[in-house]
Amino acid sequence: MDMDIKHRGKERIPYLRKNEFQKIFNPESVIAEKLDGALTNLFIRNDKNTTAFSHRISKKTNQFIEHTSKIPGIESTTIPTYINEKGLDLKGELVFLDNAGKVLPHNEISGILNSNTDNAIKKIKEGNLTPKVMLFDIWDDKRPYTDKYKTLEEIANHNSHIFFVPKLARGEEEKRQMMDEIKSGKNPLTEEGIILDGSKKVKFRRYSDVYIKNFFMTKTPGSKYEGSAVGGFWYSLT
Repeated sequence: MDMDIKHRGKERIPYLRKNEFQKIFNPESVIAEKLDGALTNLFIRNDKNTTAFSHRISKKTNQFIEHTSKIPGIESTTIPTYINEKGLDLKGELVFLDNAGKVLPHNEISGILNSNTDNAIKKIKEGNLTPKVMLFDIWDDKRPYTDKYKTLEEIANHNSHIFFVPKLARGEEEKRQMMDEIKSGKNPLTEEGIILDGSKKVKFRRYSDVYIKNFFMTKTPGSKYEGSAVGGFWYSLT
C-alpha cells in the first residue's frame, strides 16, 4: 500500500457552535452544500493508477477499506499537469445518483459499498446509478478555502464524468436561499446541511428522543453483515 494512503485517515469537520452561527453571514465567508454520502480519500495519480479508500479501517486486514473497484470510472481520473505533474491526494464525498439526479439515501450508499465488488457493480447497473464524488479538500494544502476550491473546480472540470464541486453561496441573500432550498428539500443533492468556509458544518436535521420498540437484522444482499448484524430498529415517539 502507498505510504501516503497509510497515513490518510479521517479528519472530521467539526460542528459550528451555536454561539458562532452569526459567522455564516460574515461577508468574507462562503457556505457550501453538505452531502450525506461516504467520506472517501482519493489518491489521484497521473499514471492512471488512481485509487479510492474509505476512512474506515478493516477489522480483517487492519488497513483502510478500498472502494476503487466499486466506483466505475475512478481509476482513469487524473490531475491537470499544470496543477501537479504526478497527482494529488484529495478528500471527497462519494454519492450515487438515480435517474432523476437525486442522491441515494446514506443507508443505500453504504449497502453498495459494503457489498462485494460483483454485487456492488450489479446494484449500480440494475439501479441505473451514476457514481459521483464531490471534491471538498486537498490533503496537506494550507491555503484559504476559496483558493483550494478553485483548484478543486479545475480538477472536477477535468474529470467531469465523475467529479464535481459543491455549489457555493457568498452574499447574505445567496446564503439564505441555499439554506432554504436545503431545509425545504428542494435541493436535489442534499437535505443534510451546509459547510462554512470548508471547515465547520451545520446540520439541519431535526432530532427527537424516541422509544426503541424492536430491532431487525440487516438484509442487504451480498453484504458481509447480511443476517448477522443489526440493520436498524423500530421506534415510537410516545
